[in-house]
Amino acid sequence: MSQGIFLVLFLIFIILFVWLLKIYFSAMKISLKLNKKLKETGKISEKYFDSINYTKMRLPWGSFSKNYDNFYDEDDTEKIKEIKSLAILTIKKFNKILIFVLLDVFILILVVFLR
Repeated sequence: MSQGIFLVLFLIFIILFVWLLKIYFSAMKISLKLNKKLKETGKISEKYFDSINYTKMRLPWGSFSKNYDNFYDEDDTEKIKEIKSLAILTIKKFNKILIFVLLDVFILILVVFLR
């Protein structure tokens, strides 16, 4: 009985983890597009840490921020606003699935240790 539960939970974990990786790689593509557009407009330079500082100034809590209004600038073009909106939606989707993955891992640990 407990082996069946373990296998089902492990299968759910694998499916959610693969889904999480898929979203992560799509978020990386979106981030590269955003960095390219921001470099074209001169908002960040060619250095890697400038894009991190740009995001940190606007979202102090990173992806766990509740208010994403500071992420938009007044002088953003429509293309940059579109990419930023797509990035925010991807971040929110990633966080939701991450919660389910962590919950599944926690349940897996409980099943293994409470046998």
